[in-house]
Amino acid sequence: MAELPVDAGLGMDWADGPLRALLDKRLGARAIHAPVDLESVWKPAHYGLDRVQAWTEADDDVRRAVLADCARASLLEAYFIEKAGVAYAAKMTLLAESADERSLYALFAAEEATHLDAIKQALGPVDEQQWQANPFLTLLRDIVEEADRATGQLVIQVVLEGWGLVHYAGLRDACQDRDLQRLLARIVADEAGHHGSGVHLLRGVSFAGAQRRAAVDQLGHMLAMVQVGPALVAGSLERHLGGFTRDQRLRVYRELDAEQHIRERLAKLGACLDKVPGAAVVAEDLTAAGRFTIPAVEALA
Repeated sequence: MAELPVDAGLGMDWADGPLRALLDKRLGARAIHAPVDLESVWKPAHYGLDRVQAWTEADDDVRRAVLADCARASLLEAYFIEKAGVAYAAKMTLLAESADERSLYALFAAEEATHLDAIKQALGPVDEQQWQANPFLTLLRDIVEEADRATGQLVIQVVLEGWGLVHYAGLRDACQDRDLQRLLARIVADEAGHHGSGVHLLRGVSFAGAQRRAAVDQLGHMLAMVQVGPALVAGSLERHLGGFTRDQRLRVYRELDAEQHIRERLAKLGACLDKVPGAAVVAEDLTAAGRFTIPAVEALA
């Protein structure tokens, strides 16, 4: 089959006028009608900030700014992931090997479109080019555009959406905004179906040759990003407090319990991968490459 001209859509602008009106009509009643209060949607403990001396001793303006940074980053990541999810589902609808599979992916696309619209409302105005500065989002774009059917199912549905179940559930449980909490609960339920179908569709599939190499490369980059620890939280603190020495940065990473943060996330990602027996060789290659190794906190600062 010829390569599909599917753009992950991470940088596409939204349409104006009649097309937007048609989409609004099809989406129906919105789950969220106005941007959330970024300074209060998640408490400091959700990000571990309550354990960080530099944050607790900062003035109120800094504390609010850091909380808003962290909340916006969480929602922006979800926004661009759901945007890529619409494109992924569209691509997989074309790559499907049966009418039932094609229908399943068409339904997934509708779910992702609904998630995307609601998160867009929660965020308010978004700079559609922001994804370009985020290495995870550029990697996601490349995976959506380049992966073959089985590799996409493994990386996107089994690993990324499996991780998404845990991540979105954590956001849901800690969320202080009732409408956003309901949205996150819906996303968790839908992601469970996307993840489970990926595991099902890969039954009996063994990864070898080019597929094995592609999966190892893509997941290797993803795991390497996890190995940097809570860099977003630490970076926001440093930016708003005017810079850290290495010792100060090291203290922040220790207070954020960076090694445990990495350990838990790598374990969850590995558990997702273990659900596909045919991908055991991929897990072995990643282990051999050190992608499941917990770096010392000194290496992070």
